[in-house]
Amino acid sequence: LQNQVVSFDMQSRLNETTRMTANYAGSLTEGATGERTSGTSTNVGISHENREWELAFGAGAAGPDFRAENGYVTRGDSFGVGGEIERMLYPKTEAVRSMRMTVNLGSEWRLNGDLRSLDVSPNIGIRLPKNTFGSVYANFWKEEYAGQLFQGPYAGFYFGQSYSRYWGLMVDAGGGQGIYFDPDNPRVVDQVYASGSFTLRPTERISLANSVTWQQLAEEGSSLENGYVARVYLTGFLTRHTWIRSILDYSSFSDSMELNTLLAWQRNPGTAFYAGISNDLDGESWQAFTKLSWSLGF
Repeated sequence: LQNQVVSFDMQSRLNETTRMTANYAGSLTEGATGERTSGTSTNVGISHENREWELAFGAGAAGPDFRAENGYVTRGDSFGVGGEIERMLYPKTEAVRSMRMTVNLGSEWRLNGDLRSLDVSPNIGIRLPKNTFGSVYANFWKEEYAGQLFQGPYAGFYFGQSYSRYWGLMVDAGGGQGIYFDPDNPRVVDQVYASGSFTLRPTERISLANSVTWQQLAEEGSSLENGYVARVYLTGFLTRHTWIRSILDYSSFSDSMELNTLLAWQRNPGTAFYAGISNDLDGESWQAFTKLSWSLGF
C-alpha cells in the first residue's frame, strides 16, 4: 500500500568525453497485511562518448526486499551487468547524414547465481535529410518465468520523420517469439506487433501526441491474444521550469481506461519536484506519488 525510497546519485565528469555515475538507494514498503520490509540497491556505471564512438558499461544489485514502485523496480534479489557499444559513421554524401551501429548487452542473475535474463540486441540506424530517421534491430533473449528459463529471437524496425517543429510521426513494427505468461502453462509462442504515433505541437507551450500499439500472440496458427493499446499524451509548459502532463490509456486486452497526471517543477535534471496521481477510470484502483530531487555540485 505504501512505498518510500531515498536515493543518492553521483555523477563525475572525468574528462571531456568520460563520466562516471553511481547510485545508492534504500526503500521501505508496507503491504496490505501491514507487514513492513526494507531493502537497498546500488548501481555504478562509466561511459565514454565522442563523435565516432559511444561506450557505456554498468553493474547493479538490489536486495531481496528492495522495491521502487514508481521507478519501475518492482522486484529485488538481483545482480546485473550491461553495456552498449556504438559506432557512428558520417558518409560523404548528401543522401545519408549519419549511420549508427549499436550492440546492447545485458544479463541479470538472482543473488544465489541463478540466471534471470539475458539480452543481446544489435541495431543499425540511419539519419536522412529533412529530419528523417530509421532503424532495424534484432534481439536474442532469455528470461526466467515461473521457475523456467525461456529463450527466443525477435526483430523489428522503426521509421520516423519530424516534418517541422510543429508535427512529426513514427511507425514501429516487429515480430518473433515471446513468452505467453500463463502461470499454469508458460511457454514460448509467436509474437507480432505494430505501432504508430503522431505528435502535434501547435505552440511552444503545448504538445499533443497520440499512439496506437497492436499486438498478437499466436500458437500453431491460432491466436492466443489479440488487442491494442491506445494512448493520448497532453503536455503543457506553464513556465520555463514547470509543466503538467496527462496520459490517457485504453487497453482492449482488459477493456480498461486509466488516467495519469503529473505536475513537475524542474530547475535542471538533478533538481526537481514531481507530484502525480494515477487512477483506473472504472474506480477500482488509484495511486499517488511524490518525488523530490536536489543536486549538489562540488
